[in-house]
Amino acid sequence: MKNLSIRICGWFHVFCLAIVLSSGVCFAQTQVYSLNFGGLTRSYRLYLPANYTGTTAVPLVFNLHGYTSNAFQQEFYSGMNAVADTAGFILCYPDGVNSSWNSGFSSPYYGGVNDVGFLSTLLDSLLANYNIDAARVYSCGMSNGGFMSYRLACDLESRIAAIASVTGSMTTLQLSNCQATRAVPVLEIHGTNDGTVSYGNSGLSMGIDSVLGYWRSVNGCTAPPVYDTLPDLVQEQSTVTTQWYGGCTDNVEVAHYKIENGGHTWPGAPFQIPGAVTNMDINASVEIWKFFYRFSHPNPVLTGLSSLPRNLVPTVVPNPAKDRFRVLNILEGAQLTLIDVTGKAVGTWQTNAADLEIETAAFVPGIYFLKVNQDGATTTNKVLIAGE
Repeated sequence: MKNLSIRICGWFHVFCLAIVLSSGVCFAQTQVYSLNFGGLTRSYRLYLPANYTGTTAVPLVFNLHGYTSNAFQQEFYSGMNAVADTAGFILCYPDGVNSSWNSGFSSPYYGGVNDVGFLSTLLDSLLANYNIDAARVYSCGMSNGGFMSYRLACDLESRIAAIASVTGSMTTLQLSNCQATRAVPVLEIHGTNDGTVSYGNSGLSMGIDSVLGYWRSVNGCTAPPVYDTLPDLVQEQSTVTTQWYGGCTDNVEVAHYKIENGGHTWPGAPFQIPGAVTNMDINASVEIWKFFYRFSHPNPVLTGLSSLPRNLVPTVVPNPAKDRFRVLNILEGAQLTLIDVTGKAVGTWQTNAADLEIETAAFVPGIYFLKVNQDGATTTNKVLIAGE
């Protein structure tokens, strides 16, 4: 698996460089940031769609790279930025430590790099600095990034609305430790001739049929599967069969795009990887968004809430606020910061009581984010300041 992944990565560098130099491709709206977590400085790429203004809450999609790859390569290879521009969602491409994700291959399951904690903390930061709909946060990924997306469906299902995996799967260790307590929409896109992550059961991963069966069980899907064969639009030696499983709890679905003769590749990618068939009848990035678009989290958990007593969860009233608002359920000495949609702190306070009143006359009407640091936990509340 490792040697093949490295070979694919090498071919990627050659093709990526050639296409970038010949076409002038660049990511003008992509910015690179860093975040300190777990004693490490972690980097990530953030793409804002062309029509993002910050005045309307938009979805967020994490797009996770494969083993030996990185955020830049995943951004280029998946081509999802074009979909984000059309659909209006924010894209985040994080970098794994040593070009990998701790997705559930190594024991103990909760040992090693805490990638679940990193991605949750990164989500905290993005929610605080951009106008993101917390109920519409999704994760997808290629190979190891697909495995990691499944781990988020298990360990971060309180915040992730739906996941999609391309050429990824689950490990038996993931299966035995999965903590999912709600129905999670799942999409798997996988080639039957994948030489890196086998379509069938292997020593490293579960077979795709087993993964689909597991999530059908978790999600309580009872309806008979619906099969369809998509038109063979491009003669690239592969075809696509879809499988849809409905009748699930909370109206979620489990879906599968079975790429007949497909290799360890991203359908619709901008170039072919030698020795592995890339299906061009579909564009995986488009199909992933079409799947995500249909689902919202019924009750997304904001940062820090699970570690705070219920009577210490900050509440903003009224919200929307016109002349003033009060922040309830805070401790003496709590630090409060009001942040606008550009990420700029426009007000800071330290409380000496269990609530705080904030007048709004000094602030332009619009959406803000109130961060409250207290008792070692940080929570974020979205606040709408209304005009006259």
